[in-house]
Amino acid sequence: MKNICLYIIMVMSFLSANAQVVTVESGATLFIGDGVTVTAEDTANISGTLHGKGTWSGVVTIKTGGKLSGKLSITGNLLNEAGGTVAPGNSIDTITITGDFTNAGTIEIEIGSTIDTIDVINVSGTFNAGGTLSQVNFSSYAPSNGDEANFLNSGAAVMGTFSTTPSAPWMTEYDNPASGDVTLKAVVVPVELLTFTGKAIEGSTWLMWQTASEINADRFEIERSTDSRNWELIGTIKAVGNSVDIQYYEFMDATPLHGINYYRLRQVDMGTNGLVDYSDIISVRFHKDSPFMVYPNPTADILYFEYNDEVTKVEIWNTTGTLLQSINMHSQQEIDVSNYSNGVYFIRFLNKDNILLGQEKVIKFGVGR
Repeated sequence: MKNICLYIIMVMSFLSANAQVVTVESGATLFIGDGVTVTAEDTANISGTLHGKGTWSGVVTIKTGGKLSGKLSITGNLLNEAGGTVAPGNSIDTITITGDFTNAGTIEIEIGSTIDTIDVINVSGTFNAGGTLSQVNFSSYAPSNGDEANFLNSGAAVMGTFSTTPSAPWMTEYDNPASGDVTLKAVVVPVELLTFTGKAIEGSTWLMWQTASEINADRFEIERSTDSRNWELIGTIKAVGNSVDIQYYEFMDATPLHGINYYRLRQVDMGTNGLVDYSDIISVRFHKDSPFMVYPNPTADILYFEYNDEVTKVEIWNTTGTLLQSINMHSQQEIDVSNYSNGVYFIRFLNKDNILLGQEKVIKFGVGR
């Protein structure tokens, strides 16, 4: 069987080559011109570069160090071995494979100035995924949350997954938007939050947080709750916006509520898509001058009590003046009110002589637990 070793061969529009086995050695380039078809009876072994806009009729194997690029059509199966590279275009373009495509090497996908300008690989047969998927920005494109583009279309099926995929913000989705398709999707979180803490200091709650990075971040909205379910906006802090350095922020809640205050950050993107992300919830217990404390308020299930030594009894009354429950208190207690109807109740604190020390109004809501 005859082997033809091609070092740098220009196959022009007027030339058609026929051979049994073609080998492109390392460092060599085989260029197939637009409209040209090269037919081989056996496998083309590519250790150099196979490039152009024409058609290769036959099986192609990309060896270690080899590369398939340009706007080529492969009429036959394509095997990209470990160490090989398939990279459509010399910028943005399409490679078409009329057969199966098995990848163990690297597929390099370029994105242009928008998510809609992306390299594409069309496979009429089965795509056997494996190896590495690499994403390269061809211009200054910056992904926005939700950007997605289908870069591989298989007419039969996609089997397996890539061993290595592009890093954040890119996700690789299989059989999306249709069976046999592979898509790159951007999931851009505007802020990478390192810490979020709070502390009661001299009548106020100080909130502090750090970010490791920010991408198009617009602002932090500080929200507070008494039950970790219903939230109110108590302040806004402008974000740095774009940063890969640690940034420090702080906010003072000058009027914290008596009892447990729950806080969270609502991180808002400056983009038109309005991406929002929430921090974890933290809590700060704030004591005001009172012999007793009830929290959370409102509540759906559990009421917690704190009080001084003078309090010996707690009573729960409804708005019609009916005593519903009386509890002798000896230490910090909790009461399950999940079976109570939604509405307003009064918690009364009494001493050992049944003298009323004070009361607090609480609201029961929700279905409870």
